Amino acid sequence: MHPWLIGLFAVAALAGLTIYSNEIRTATYTGAAVQSRQLAFSFLVRCLVTVGVLVASLYLILHRNSDAEYQKWAYGALGTVVGYWLRG
Repeated sequence: MHPWLIGLFAVAALAGLTIYSNEIRTATYTGAAVQSRQLAFSFLVRCLVTVGVLVASLYLILHRNSDAEYQKWAYGALGTVVGYWLRG
């Protein structure tokens, strides 16, 4: 996998976290509303990370010219994501 692609995912994740934390600091919510927004954001981040890892893994698995080391990483990452969501 290309290092610039990993960097792009990292920058996008950090930008989303920064925007969300600034929004929480400046807004006034009741306790239940804050907890609800935090749960929704947590689920959104989990889904985005899952999609990013799955896209990268499937690209490396399906791309026949990938090195064996990259394919090992891809299968490992794919198994980790599936295990995470099956864990419940």
